[in-house]
Amino acid sequence: MESKYCIVCGAEMAPQTRQYKTKIYCSNSCRLKKYDRVCASWIKENSLTDGTVGAISELYASIDLFRQGFHVFRALSPASPCDLIVLKENKCFPFEVRTKQYGWHGALPTPDKNIRVPNLAVVTLSDFKVHYFPELNDWKTF
Repeated sequence: MESKYCIVCGAEMAPQTRQYKTKIYCSNSCRLKKYDRVCASWIKENSLTDGTVGAISELYASIDLFRQGFHVFRALSPASPCDLIVLKENKCFPFEVRTKQYGWHGALPTPDKNIRVPNLAVVTLSDFKVHYFPELNDWKTF
């Protein structure tokens, strides 16, 4: 069997586990090092809480929608059924905003199954790009 090497430290990985074909890190510490380098270093440097990171993501999604010419309203309560209301041509679109990181090998994050509204904005940690599910042209109204 062909040898595999950790993408962080370069250590050779022994083919002892059944996940050997898909494994890209030699240890959990290497996986965390990669995560810290690519995505979350700014979170740890500033000691930000999950709620603060979520609020930052909501603001990034709002800015992206403002730039595209939409009217955006943000929820004041953390218990609201949606994070943003977007107004377009007198129609309201409820949005849930989630903060994600790219998957293995840079795969686009997929929507969660347990969102409360039909429209989802996913903000990626490493580059603060906003991805919409469904796409902007296919939004569902209230």
